[in-house]
Amino acid sequence: MRSRQLFAALAPLALLVAPAVAAADEPSPERLKSAAEEYDKGRRAYIANEFEQAATHFENAYRDAPRAEALRSAIRARGSAKQPARAATLAAFAQAKYAGDSGTIELANKTVQELSPSLHALVVRCQPECSVLSDGRLATLTEGTSQTVYLEPGAHEVIVAWSGDRSHKARVVGKAGGREELSLTAPAEKKPPPAASGAASASAPARDTPKEPAKGLHPVVFFVAGGVTLVAAGATVWSGLDTLENPGKDAVRRDCAGQDESCPTYQKGRDAQLRTNVLLGVTGGLALVTGVIGVFFTRWSSGEKAAVAPFVLIGGDAGNSALPSGAGLRGRF
Repeated sequence: MRSRQLFAALAPLALLVAPAVAAADEPSPERLKSAAEEYDKGRRAYIANEFEQAATHFENAYRDAPRAEALRSAIRARGSAKQPARAATLAAFAQAKYAGDSGTIELANKTVQELSPSLHALVVRCQPECSVLSDGRLATLTEGTSQTVYLEPGAHEVIVAWSGDRSHKARVVGKAGGREELSLTAPAEKKPPPAASGAASASAPARDTPKEPAKGLHPVVFFVAGGVTLVAAGATVWSGLDTLENPGKDAVRRDCAGQDESCPTYQKGRDAQLRTNVLLGVTGGLALVTGVIGVFFTRWSSGEKAAVAPFVLIGGDAGNSALPSGAGLRGRF
């Protein structure tokens, strides 16, 4: 915890004191501002232990304004998010990009050394520069002629993409500790369609959108509540049947003939009837609460709301009061 607080305190300062030597492709002020905002969002998400969102923000900050500090933060966040393939891929990029930066190369080497034995290394050499996608997601931070992407063991669909809507698709079966290379040349560029009037001449760098945490209760909460309701319903049915049979109408008439309500047999029946009424009220309340949970507060995977309603079946009587013979929930999910 103390290390995270230290990271949060020093991260903005690290960006401020980063080398400020201008290059030919120095980001514009707008891109620098966007990078700073993304980095700050990543810092806040990291402190909140939302590591995957933090990593996405750090990577977006790097795309807007490439800085070693943002890349190191992204590597750490991917590692904390238990995403070893992504962390190792970023570390491999850092090895090639920042070989002269001692802090970056130390973290990159350590990350690759620890994670690569359980991953499959795919080295893509391409002409001209390309990007690599794995299973539909962008795997590389920037375009390049040599890209190393780490994959989890198993089958993957890899797409190597160039500008001009050109690409090459390959199926790669990853193995722990495995390594293979792809050497590709871009196909002939397609003839561009006529430019649309008013179309933008340039677009911002591709970036991921952090996942929003799913809202609502997990369905298991609803099913647990439903199970409790059914248990209460079963107890109510048992109590009702027991009231009808113990002592029963015939026993009350026989034992209490000529007596008032103080007759012990009559009082026994009244006690059983009160117990059943209490159980009926509890069951109805549980059914109502369960229905509200299912309709308004449960996160159903289909995105549809459940339609739930409690029910009670009435049957039999003891004295002058009706007793239930069934209670529970019904509806669609």
